Amino acid sequence: MSDKKDIGVLWTHESKKGVKYLSGSIEIDGKKHEIVIFKNTFKQEAKHPDFRIFPSTPKTNADETPF
Repeated sequence: MSDKKDIGVLWTHESKKGVKYLSGSIEIDGKKHEIVIFKNTFKQEAKHPDFRIFPSTPKTNADETPF
């Protein structure tokens, strides 16, 4: 096993609208950050990123996602 320690965890999800995304947390300098990751639907060139990372915000309804 590697001596490297992981800095985060991610889970796959699918919204009610069928959009697949990842959610989880990463730890940077001892501080935990909740994040969500979506495929970049605006990618038009190879130099554009494949995915975008956003800070996670609490949902008002656990069954809803805006995507």
